[in-house]
Amino acid sequence: MTNRNKVGFHGIGTGIGGFLRALTKARIRGVFKSLNNEGWIVEVVEAARASGVDHTIIFRGPAPDHDVPNISLDPTTSAEQHWALVKSHLPAGVVDNRGLVWIEPTNEMSTNATDAPGTAWVADFSLAIARLMNGEGYRALLWAANSGQPEQNTWTNEFRAFLEYCAEHPDVVGISTHEYMIDADYQVDPPYHPSIHPWHIGRFQRAIQAADELGIPRPTIVISELGWAYNDIPNNADKAKADIDWWSKFLAQYPNVKGACLWTLDQGWKGATAKLPHLIPWLTEYTLTTEHPDPEPPPAPRPEPEPTGKRAVTKRRWNMRDRPAIADDSLLFTAEPGDKFVVVRKLEGEPYRGETAWYELKVFAHSAGLAFEEAPEPEPEPEPDTIDLLPYLRGDGRAYELQYTYEKDHKLRL
Repeated sequence: MTNRNKVGFHGIGTGIGGFLRALTKARIRGVFKSLNNEGWIVEVVEAARASGVDHTIIFRGPAPDHDVPNISLDPTTSAEQHWALVKSHLPAGVVDNRGLVWIEPTNEMSTNATDAPGTAWVADFSLAIARLMNGEGYRALLWAANSGQPEQNTWTNEFRAFLEYCAEHPDVVGISTHEYMIDADYQVDPPYHPSIHPWHIGRFQRAIQAADELGIPRPTIVISELGWAYNDIPNNADKAKADIDWWSKFLAQYPNVKGACLWTLDQGWKGATAKLPHLIPWLTEYTLTTEHPDPEPPPAPRPEPEPTGKRAVTKRRWNMRDRPAIADDSLLFTAEPGDKFVVVRKLEGEPYRGETAWYELKVFAHSAGLAFEEAPEPEPEPEPDTIDLLPYLRGDGRAYELQYTYEKDHKLRL
């Protein structure tokens, strides 16, 4: 398909129906976001289904107080509670078309270190709610990040597990961001001052750079709000058009970026509401007539290394004051086929008490391919000693990383 404009609109206003019909007729993908407007979502879905054009369709809302989940809970419990709330308020037009509609269950949770709930919490919540939504057949976009967030190094640290999950499931989970110029009267022509690009406009590139660094596929990304200021756009229409042209060319470099939604056609946002509809006819013609160069292919994902027999410790982080998040795939080290690896599991019947719980190290055997089978039960041995892992843990009182492995069945106290 020809590399066309991927800048669309947030909301619904005069002229947006013509934009949809023109793009659909020309078989050009568009991007459309609705804030709690079921009828508009259904109209776009029907156009996409009838034509076979893969429009990007995003829905946010309508649960009350749904922007930020309950941050007083641990991330997993909060995700379960929040998804139940959002899901209970989804209109039938979204539920029935869940395979075509991307849902944003949150809006602008802060990842600033000085703000609650903090980067690690948002990362763990995003992964947990994405898995819940995907398990029920919904497409998830997380977490509608504030303009200027998150910090670059968090993609390879706190957000790494979420980034890897997005890379593994690009058709059902993606990253959504908000990017703004901050000032509607900002007069510098593209490509802008560094304080604007790439720190506000183009900040999504940090996730792409992290994926390339980790050797994983690039994640699906949607800029679900793109604009100048929260309540205005430039008075000079030519300036606005020049910015959109630059944004369109910039986004065309990234096939994994499904598009961006200009903020906003919805009512109640002063100059943005009043002036943005006047750009619809121009952007329609621009999209129909403008072709961008084909993008450079992304780097190939890094192949899995050949087994060497050397054990490589994989650090895993647990929020010790939350309920244990230790799953069967909590791999501590890998080894050659036929060798063994260790999994940490909470002992059955052992309660979780504050920051102390009993866990066990269990030895498993590596079988062919990617499957693992439990090793045969060994001959009875004397009760193993208890291992105090606190010397091997580090953290800030909430998040710790396991720095120790042991190759026999052992109990350990965290």
